Amino acid sequence: MKKLTLLALACILLSVLLLASCGGNLPDDSGTPNSTPDSTTQDSGTADSGTQNNNKTEISIKVTDQLGNPVKDVYLQVCQGDMCFKAPVITGEDGIGKMSLELNGEAIKATILQVKAEGNYVFDKEEAFYFESGASSLEIEISKKATYTVNCKTEGGVAIEGVTIQLYNAENNRLTSAVKTDANGVASFADLTPAEYYVKLLPADAENYTVLNETAEEGKYVFADNATSLDLSLELKAVAY
Repeated sequence: MKKLTLLALACILLSVLLLASCGGNLPDDSGTPNSTPDSTTQDSGTADSGTQNNNKTEISIKVTDQLGNPVKDVYLQVCQGDMCFKAPVITGEDGIGKMSLELNGEAIKATILQVKAEGNYVFDKEEAFYFESGASSLEIEISKKATYTVNCKTEGGVAIEGVTIQLYNAENNRLTSAVKTDANGVASFADLTPAEYYVKLLPADAENYTVLNETAEEGKYVFADNATSLDLSLELKAVAY
């Protein structure tokens, strides 16, 4: 009887030990939720980088000549505060050049490095053009040198050769140059900076010809706004014998 009791106790003890051993090998699920925060951190990093890109603003600079025509191949240097960007902004067919930067409240300016477009353009490399505060666009006007011509003909349309035409700058009334009309009755004044000009006949020629055009005082004949050509209708004065 005692042997049976001891045997029963031994079986119970063995069962308890087996159960304890099996319980120690059960899987632990506590690691599963810990993986979720790692995944969330990576996603938030991607979102942050997108926000940084959105901080940049595209700015544009448009360059035109004095008549409003777009000027392509203008190389501009852009500076923001004390920092100037090495890569130049270059205008396209529409006269517009663009770049992206962060608007941080510092002043933005542009200077013209060179103009590769066909034509003789006048600009100052030292002149700075500033964006208005908070603005993302800027317009710059440069002057293209032009040829001014005066066509001298009779009232019937016959070209008059050898008439000396004097060209004056209307702003300061200074004589720019004097040119005689050629066989086609044309006097040409090349490579001039666009401005307000007027012409006079050389006094000796003024004694020989009557100009039929309407004129201001002192024999001044004025180019129309933005015009580079002027037609003069002349009549030879009768000579008294």
